[in-house]
Amino acid sequence: MVKGLKAGQLYGYKVRGEYRPEWGFRFNEAKLMLDPYAKAVTGKFRNVDNLLLAYDPQPGAGERLPDSRDNTTIVPKAIVVDDAFDWQGVAAPDLALEQLIIYEVHVKGFTAHPSAGVGSPGTYLGFIDKIPHLKRLGINAVEFLPVHEFYVDDFLAQKGLTNYWGYNSIGFFTPESSYSTRRTPGCQVAEFKTLVRELHGPGSLSFSTWSTTIPARGMRWVRPCVFGGGQCLLLQFDRARRCAAPLLHELYRLRQQPQL
Repeated sequence: MVKGLKAGQLYGYKVRGEYRPEWGFRFNEAKLMLDPYAKAVTGKFRNVDNLLLAYDPQPGAGERLPDSRDNTTIVPKAIVVDDAFDWQGVAAPDLALEQLIIYEVHVKGFTAHPSAGVGSPGTYLGFIDKIPHLKRLGINAVEFLPVHEFYVDDFLAQKGLTNYWGYNSIGFFTPESSYSTRRTPGCQVAEFKTLVRELHGPGSLSFSTWSTTIPARGMRWVRPCVFGGGQCLLLQFDRARRCAAPLLHELYRLRQQPQL
């Protein structure tokens, strides 16, 4: 615990230790790592000149040689967040499973086009403007595609593209920063909470993020980039999968029942 820190403080981790990949040790104090329990991140990770890698990617060398270049200046930082929020007494709707009419939706894609006619297109706040539309359709539950902070794969960034769907999570407790208004660092947290509050408002919708999201994978930089590495991310993913399993099982059971 570091005393005296206030909301808005930026931070990251550096860990000193052995670098012996063959034993599973990949400590590299030149590399700044993200807190896997961070609640907000300053922006998107970009693997500029392979600086996110803990090793020197020489052809044929594997991970044998550590990369001594410091990447502190290019790595997004975790943000200390004030957890206070006015929920205005709103609670989640108490709907039975068989009552749910679920609408699976992409937070950004739902309002990104000008035809959506919202105040902040492609954002958490922009989604709020479309809640009445969903209610008119008879929807009483929304299921968001991944809204965790995700990594844009190198091969996509090199082509000027992005990871639209978000199935490459880098922080499971961090709302995706690009879906915020970016008015202030870390505003994605309050804006996401505002969306949830409005979804749960009187006569409104149930809310879920059941869409299974996958930790950043196939990328050896995830170990030096996130404190605790892929093991921590995979642990959180496994917990989420096991928590969701009973619900998915019940949905399947209900689907098998004869229709009246």
